[in-house]
Amino acid sequence: MSSLNGQDATDVNDNATVVLKGQDNVHGADVFLEDGIRKLATSATATVESLFGEVVFPYTWMEIEDIGDNGDTVRVQIPDDSVDVTYTKVSGDTSDNDVAKGIRDALNADNAFKALYKASTPRDSNLTCMQALLIQTVRPDSGDVSVTNTGTIDVTLAYDTITDRAIALALFPHPSDCRKGTINVTGSVGVTATGRPPKSLGIVTAAQSDEMAVDGSITPVIFKLSNNTGLDTTKDFLVTELRIEYTAGTLKPAGNNYTGIAALTNGHLIQIRSDGNLEYEENLKLVEDIHQHFMFGEGSKFDVITGPGGVSVVAVFARPFYVRKAGTSPIDDDIIVTVRDDMDAPGLERYHMHAVGFSEE
Repeated sequence: MSSLNGQDATDVNDNATVVLKGQDNVHGADVFLEDGIRKLATSATATVESLFGEVVFPYTWMEIEDIGDNGDTVRVQIPDDSVDVTYTKVSGDTSDNDVAKGIRDALNADNAFKALYKASTPRDSNLTCMQALLIQTVRPDSGDVSVTNTGTIDVTLAYDTITDRAIALALFPHPSDCRKGTINVTGSVGVTATGRPPKSLGIVTAAQSDEMAVDGSITPVIFKLSNNTGLDTTKDFLVTELRIEYTAGTLKPAGNNYTGIAALTNGHLIQIRSDGNLEYEENLKLVEDIHQHFMFGEGSKFDVITGPGGVSVVAVFARPFYVRKAGTSPIDDDIIVTVRDDMDAPGLERYHMHAVGFSEE
């Protein structure tokens, strides 16, 4: 097995690469080929709880930003495959999902398109995905796919190519996003731990400060992962944990309180943009908000450590997600925390938020 201390493990016989992404580590495993199936040779047992891996297939997608007016049109072209389909918005289109399904149906009804591609729209989604059915129909050059609109309808093409793209597989369903997959796992998956330590990156201001004990009551103070000099924006970053860490003179974990101080007026606004979507947006004003809106799900926790002169707390959001490399989506992925109250208070001594995870090629 090669690269035991790295992210991947590659078998010298069939050159297959396998990566298992766990909740608290990244594991590699030897791979062997048996009856045409690549299998893992392992010496340990792991419980698969969250983000598991990726599947790759050629696709692109369109996002409906504005449904426009009746009579507005959306034209989809793939010239090299003689695909030229125009969809006209009708009165029955009352939501972006209606428009997405209308474009989907128009594409799938076109003989040139359906011979090589398949269009789909997830439930309650504003997306229309286009997948190549055969590897020979991949269109990798810029401009191979185009979308043009008339009127005020706004349909944005994610990429102007159809090429292999990695879709994250997860153990929780994504019924409203065709860019994410699901898998079913039974039994145990054996792995050999790589020993590769995770990174801990602070959510920082433009001045590179990760100290959120600031006064944001008049002018909100914005902290971002993208401001972090330790983040390699040329690689994807798999966040396995998002941690709030704070120390207060006293801790009041119940009632109308936030950490060791009184309830906030405006709150900490936490936003997670992953795979181009705003996946998470919650406002924390009370300790109860940390429990209900932040640290939910398998592996989440709230630890209190009492010491001389103060109390330290760590709250963990443990549902894994990606912060993709810069330029992957029209709006770059990020973790953003906006402090909108005076946190420079006597009861609060320090306040930080950190993203823990692994950089990936």
